[in-house]
Amino acid sequence: MNNLALATEQTTESSAFSKIAELSGLREFKALVSSLKVRVERDKHIKYGSNLHMTLAGNPGVGKSTVAKLMGQVYFELGLLPANKLLKVTRSDLVAGYVGETTIKTETRVNEAMGGILFIDDAHTLAISEDDMKGQEALYSVFMAMETYKSELAVIFADYPDKIESLLDKNAGFRSKIGHHLLLSDYTNEELKDIFTVNITKAGLDIEDKLISLLEGFMQRYYLDTKRKTWGNARTIVALVDEMKKEALINGESTIGIRHIPSSLRKYLDETAT
Repeated sequence: MNNLALATEQTTESSAFSKIAELSGLREFKALVSSLKVRVERDKHIKYGSNLHMTLAGNPGVGKSTVAKLMGQVYFELGLLPANKLLKVTRSDLVAGYVGETTIKTETRVNEAMGGILFIDDAHTLAISEDDMKGQEALYSVFMAMETYKSELAVIFADYPDKIESLLDKNAGFRSKIGHHLLLSDYTNEELKDIFTVNITKAGLDIEDKLISLLEGFMQRYYLDTKRKTWGNARTIVALVDEMKKEALINGESTIGIRHIPSSLRKYLDETAT
């Protein structure tokens, strides 16, 4: 079960809503959470039998795992789920070697996630083709749990936008089983700039003003050149920050500047910067 991960959080930590407010981007998620909170506050009966299941679509690095984890905490704090926990699984955690065994394996994972979120990543792999009997068996078991344990379990299917649409199209009635279809947009250059600066300052480092002024243009050119093939949104920026911090610390420097941008990426700077 090398892909299996169970995450739990204590309620003594800051609320989900304060964590969400501090995040850059994720405007669709923030809107959903805000709307859900208002509905629950207005109608307490919404807590009983609500459809909490979700499809979560987005390109690489937009925060699907972060959103799923926070969604579980939101559901818990609003009284929609009894526990604040998330079990992350992929196909290999649900599908067994033989048809028939998959139901048992999937039901085991469902029971482990009970009370919180069952987060199925790379969800399209459960419907590779019409002949994929094992994947269909796993999906059927998940569907049964979704219907049976509406107030005890929320299932989140996560994948890239086109993969989610393909999964929904391949299974009749799938869309109607889902309470929320959430599509996360790519981060804007301004949001990526915020992510960059926050990660630098959290490390106790300063940023040169000249670098700050060039960040949005740098990110735009970086993105356009990759044509999304290797672009990872926030993941790409965090990896860049880590590399730049490492370079600065090796040199005993406390301020991040243009000189810390890897040489292979300096072509994305304004020509007058260097």
